[in-house]
Amino acid sequence: MKTHPFSIICIGLLATVFSSAGHADIYKWRDAEGVLHYGNTLPAQAAGSAMTTFDNHGQVVTQTAAALTDKQRQALAAKNAEEEKRLQAQQAQQRSDNALINTYTTPQEIDAARDHNLALTQLVIESLKSRMTPLLAKRANLIKNAGGKVSKNPNYVSNEAEIASLQAQLTQNQQALVSTRQKYDQEKARYIELTGKMPAH
Repeated sequence: MKTHPFSIICIGLLATVFSSAGHADIYKWRDAEGVLHYGNTLPAQAAGSAMTTFDNHGQVVTQTAAALTDKQRQALAAKNAEEEKRLQAQQAQQRSDNALINTYTTPQEIDAARDHNLALTQLVIESLKSRMTPLLAKRANLIKNAGGKVSKNPNYVSNEAEIASLQAQLTQNQQALVSTRQKYDQEKARYIELTGKMPAH
């Protein structure tokens, strides 16, 4: 097997450095241009470089990685943040799964919980609608009695504020109906995925 001339030069150089170093440590580092250096002293320009330290028998004592550049540090920080975010999401999903399995024993129980919550929300909606009816009637009477000029009428302003408040609550509860259905549908699908239990037909 042929030995590359460069390998012979490196071996000879190392032998010279080790033999002349006595008991001192030997350092190996690569400069900014990528050139490899050996020596028994460490120059200032070697700071932050990847470095290997040998004893006087040529055995590796320590190895130090090159210092990270600003761009590398930023990339590493972003990667660590993303990994932390992933782990937190994984832990949150595990807690959610455990709660789901511990809360229900069948998919039908999830349906029952959904229907119960929908019914409660629907009751609130019906109550809001019943409160809205007289307010709308009052609005019509105020407009009729004032010939349509009611913008500065205190009773009309107060009535409109009540209508607006009830309408906001109605909208909120109607949206809650949709989100409740979605929530329980997702929980039911996840429960079946985790347990393999299918709904009874």
